[in-house]
Amino acid sequence: MGELFKSFAEVLDDDLRPSVVAVDMPIGLAEAGSDGLVLSKEIYSKALENVDAMCEPYASVIDIDSAKLPSAREVNGWSGDQYANALRHVQEHPKFNQHFRQLLHIAFKLAAKEGARYTDLLKANV
Repeated sequence: MGELFKSFAEVLDDDLRPSVVAVDMPIGLAEAGSDGLVLSKEIYSKALENVDAMCEPYASVIDIDSAKLPSAREVNGWSGDQYANALRHVQEHPKFNQHFRQLLHIAFKLAAKEGARYTDLLKANV
């Protein structure tokens, strides 16, 4: 696991890793609760505030219906399990939200902007 965290910049240089950083790792952070859940919620809130701008570069490969995204207020009331269940790619789960998941896929740059705060929480919790 230590190799994954050599450098946050290295994580972002790999075309396949940004969305993993933005989606799969926050599942672990959300389930860990505490500061990890707080940061996961903050990233979603920032993504939601800028949803149109965030979606624009990826419009040809994503299908996000903004009307199906939970509000930041709703997400802020979620437990770690609720957040993880909405995000985890288990389509048959009643809480899975593909629009929530896709938005967080394209929000990897917001996670990157958190720098050491994000990577330190990953190291401690995932």
